[in-house]
Amino acid sequence: MECADLISESQTGQRQEQMKRMNANILGPEVRWKGAGEARGQDYAMIYSGGNEYQCGDGLLLGNDHSNVIEEFWAVNDRITVANLNGIYYSYIEIIQAYAPTADKDEEVEEQFYEDVDKSLRQLKSQDIKIVIEDFNSKLGKKDWEHRCPF
Repeated sequence: MECADLISESQTGQRQEQMKRMNANILGPEVRWKGAGEARGQDYAMIYSGGNEYQCGDGLLLGNDHSNVIEEFWAVNDRITVANLNGIYYSYIEIIQAYAPTADKDEEVEEQFYEDVDKSLRQLKSQDIKIVIEDFNSKLGKKDWEHRCPF
């Protein structure tokens, strides 16, 4: 599930409440935080990777059911985060959260992004379950439309 921006850390609690209402356990928000790290609350865990500025960045917000199964995570860059979760029925579940550059960026930036996603996938163990959550960040037409999910 992807759609929500988290511009400030205080919004994490708001997103977590929305996750409860929707009975969702994993959210892949765009975050505009500096650096990479992990933040934990009473009922959630947030892992994130951002750049040196408050611009790009992505993360995984895991609800109470999944917040305690994070084995490890790493930031590939400010657009890609990988999390390794202990599975119940399988050894591990690997989640790649990716935040694509907008369509108006240079072709080289876009190609590098997809190479990084591919490289991240190839580094994961073949027997693990793999989930890729991606915000394709597309733009259509001349206007800069901003669409937000209703939740």
